[in-house]
Amino acid sequence: MQLENRTRRDGRMQMGSKRLIGGLVAAIIPLLMLAGCGDSEEPLAAVPESPVTVSVEQTVHPLIARLKVPSAKASSTVEAEFGPTTSYGFSTSKTSVTAAGLASLLIAGMRANATYHMRAKITDANGSVRVSDDVTFTTGSLPENLAAVRLKAETAAGQKPSPGVELISTANASPYQPYVVDLQGNIIWYYPWSDHEQSFTPNGIEQLANGNFISSFGPSSTLPISGKPDPTKSLIREFNLLGETVKQLSIADLNTKLAAVGFNVQLGVFHHHVEVLPNGHWLLLANTVKVVDGLSVLGDVVIDVDADLKPTWVWNSFDHLDVARHPMGAQDWTHANAVTYSPTDGNFLISIRHQHWVVKVNYRNGQGDGSSVWRLGPGGDFKLTNGKEPTDWQYAQHYPEFVSQSSAGVFDLSLMDNGNERVNANGGICGNIGVPPCYTTMPIFRVDEQAKLVTIRSRVTLPPELYSRFGGNAEVLDNGNFEFDLCGVDSGAVVQERTSDDKHELVWSLTSLNGAFFYRAFRMKSLYPGVTWVTL
Repeated sequence: MQLENRTRRDGRMQMGSKRLIGGLVAAIIPLLMLAGCGDSEEPLAAVPESPVTVSVEQTVHPLIARLKVPSAKASSTVEAEFGPTTSYGFSTSKTSVTAAGLASLLIAGMRANATYHMRAKITDANGSVRVSDDVTFTTGSLPENLAAVRLKAETAAGQKPSPGVELISTANASPYQPYVVDLQGNIIWYYPWSDHEQSFTPNGIEQLANGNFISSFGPSSTLPISGKPDPTKSLIREFNLLGETVKQLSIADLNTKLAAVGFNVQLGVFHHHVEVLPNGHWLLLANTVKVVDGLSVLGDVVIDVDADLKPTWVWNSFDHLDVARHPMGAQDWTHANAVTYSPTDGNFLISIRHQHWVVKVNYRNGQGDGSSVWRLGPGGDFKLTNGKEPTDWQYAQHYPEFVSQSSAGVFDLSLMDNGNERVNANGGICGNIGVPPCYTTMPIFRVDEQAKLVTIRSRVTLPPELYSRFGGNAEVLDNGNFEFDLCGVDSGAVVQERTSDDKHELVWSLTSLNGAFFYRAFRMKSLYPGVTWVTL
């Protein structure tokens, strides 16, 4: 039998005489009969390896299971498949096994009080795949405050939303815990915030490339001029799926570190956003107070900290912007809400809500002087090639994002244009007597840095009843649709996905039914980097 297989593989058997061939056949046939084989062209089946047996156990998080795989080989990868039936439908990222033995996987993305099937899938170094037996796991209950959340998710007839799940950060009252919902509106994960402080909330939680999450913890807006918040409670924190802290930095610790290396600034609190850079540094958004002509003025500071959380570079708004310009008030002068890294030139954008500006800062990956490269918005450095000035600029905006491969020269930029204090052609401010009401838009700007020209490539303009007076964000999804979080609608938050064509048809929506505001909402492909889930 071995001779037959080897001969068929390499093709080196030469045709000699009928006698030689007949003799070989006569010798092989009895072996085939003994082996129970009826077809000499089919190799014998390999002896199967022992079945892979796995076990599952509860974790500290009621919606997360731990799957233990005892028979993983070194240099193999392990992933889990799970779902409400043995058809599964969802999977985790692949985990590399460096030493033979037990592999452990966290299974997240399940609804509360539900039974799920799960199994392990092991890919050995030679490419062979082994699948474990099936085990079941029943999730626990949501905490009381999250169980009280009321959401309505709807997909428009004939439409198909971009795959994934929705990551929600709230902005008012209980529950402050960030959570993730599937596209049917069911909570499938939440951050179990153990050191809860009503005055210090998670701001704009986002997922990192390693699967962990990061968030700024501070007041729901920015530091009030009066009062002295506890500097040990305002934090930047990285945490894992279970909610366990990986590393964190407090304002108190950062102030000490800044003084030690000679940066002359005293920070109040972290707020709104953290930008994680490709080199592992964090750009932190904080604020500081300065007395100007006898008035306490609140400004913003961006601090670059390295992977060891040591400050390496500082940008202070008081050093680079005109404190006499304050279209939304002199005391809460800047009220920045996002920092966006520009990979093409190593600079960053800062969204300064109370100036109605997005400013590009000369950062140069920590080598820049902090000067303003340009200011985009009414009264800034650009001219609109279409639309009406000043009305069609953004006002009190949030969260600018690059939506083109380039982030310098000529590029596309999306943002949430909240529309507070929008100025019409006659100089009237929206909402005042005799002036049309305020409204919110999501524009995509084509920015030409050299020519200092901006073209509105696309713009979703919403009716006044969907005017979002604060918070929110906007993004372009993987399927090309637009999604935006209308955080500050009077009745509560509304998230919408709309088509990118001129009709901007509604595809999917998520509505808060009990008045909660969604400070930010992001479509994630899944809870695992590199994995896309399609809601069953």
